[in-house]
Amino acid sequence: MKNTKKVMVGTLHRNIREELFKLHVLEFPRATEVSFYKKFVSVVRIDVAKLREKSLLVGMSADEETRYLEVLGVRATRYPAVSRGMLVDGLHRLTVAKRNGLLELDALDFSRFIDPRKSRYRIKLRLN
Repeated sequence: MKNTKKVMVGTLHRNIREELFKLHVLEFPRATEVSFYKKFVSVVRIDVAKLREKSLLVGMSADEETRYLEVLGVRATRYPAVSRGMLVDGLHRLTVAKRNGLLELDALDFSRFIDPRKSRYRIKLRLN
């Protein structure tokens, strides 16, 4: 059965939603923050087990890993962002999830709102 859970962009942490808005406005130059923050995006699952280690961050300190493990436990910061099967935000979160043995991780699908080619990441993901 398909997951129908949705999250309003405006409920995300300020830093995350502002970063995502910067990517959104590249695709939709007339967009406003207010209209973007009122949008709902679907929750999808990243198959963390299938991520290749070379796609992840190296050199994260133990303190950084601890901090990002805490980030994964907070609703406003837990979700990486994806678009059209590509990561657009959340590499630290994915790295920590993989290194701590998580098999899957919920993410937000911005396919209708962000062009993944505008992101600095080039990581193709397997979504469940």
